[in-house]
Amino acid sequence: MDRTNLESNYVDQNNSNQYYNRSYYDQGLVTRRCLVPSNKTLDKIIEFARGLEGIEPGLLREGLEIADLHRRLEAAIEQLLAGVGLNFTQLEILEVLFHNQDTALTPAMLSEEVGLSRSAMTSALDGLERLGYTTRLPHPSDRRMLVVCLTEQGRQFAGQMLPLRYQKLCKVIGTLSKESRALLLQTYKDVLGLLTKEGQV
Repeated sequence: MDRTNLESNYVDQNNSNQYYNRSYYDQGLVTRRCLVPSNKTLDKIIEFARGLEGIEPGLLREGLEIADLHRRLEAAIEQLLAGVGLNFTQLEILEVLFHNQDTALTPAMLSEEVGLSRSAMTSALDGLERLGYTTRLPHPSDRRMLVVCLTEQGRQFAGQMLPLRYQKLCKVIGTLSKESRALLLQTYKDVLGLLTKEGQV
């Protein structure tokens, strides 16, 4: 597939409502559905919390709204960056392999890199192999293990696809001011630090 056709296919799929909401979700090309709790449900949660000790309803509402925005943002980014027959996770795997072609990566190492369970990684690699993008070969120093490698087709595909991904991400993030980006990054780091400290992550 040449770059022109690849980019056209990528843009067309991501501009289609069917891509995310119906057809492509059903085909498994988008891995998370954007969940938006109704205001009615949120109100019931807050009302329930009013009788609980140590819970400030206003803070709880804001926390739930932030969590919901995070899910919606994650889904929107996935919709924007995935495409051409791959889900977001498969694209991440290709990205890791493409940028680490000098390293013998096992399925377990890939699982750690992209945050997948071993079984989910096996399923993702099966799909990539069916597309002809990756292959599993004996480890060069331990024949009991396997390493995952890009095929020539996979290298060509990733070399064309990843620049499009990075261009789209830069276009979106670039609409924020430098100050807004810095504040967003710091806020995420602060929240993650608090959750980690509380033993939630």
